[in-house]
Amino acid sequence: MRFVRQKSDLDCGIACVAMVSGRGYAAAKRAFGKGAEKRPTKASEVVDALRRLGVACRKNRVRCRTAAERKRLRDSDKTAIVGVKIPESEVDWHWIVWDAKRKEWRDPERCPEERYVRPRLLFYLKMD
Repeated sequence: MRFVRQKSDLDCGIACVAMVSGRGYAAAKRAFGKGAEKRPTKASEVVDALRRLGVACRKNRVRCRTAAERKRLRDSDKTAIVGVKIPESEVDWHWIVWDAKRKEWRDPERCPEERYVRPRLLFYLKMD
């Protein structure tokens, strides 16, 4: 999976879709539609954008708040786009990618490495 950096404070969903789809930032942005980079993206919009780019993704969010739920995600062979809570953030969540092949987090935002030593996971969108 090629890493894609987000370009503004609100386009983490676009960058994550670009990473998972392998199609690049511009194609992911088009899949979301006009103005998506200027506002937080909803889970349903991420799913729709992935599907427009030919990526099979389950529509329902999977809860990921307990240790057992986080372990299930990390042990899975499926890549996922994950909603995480950022302390002191103006938005409810931030999108990052769980790269199942590399077994690592891929955060599209420029931030200190220590920020996601233990990310507070809320839910994820599982790729089929």
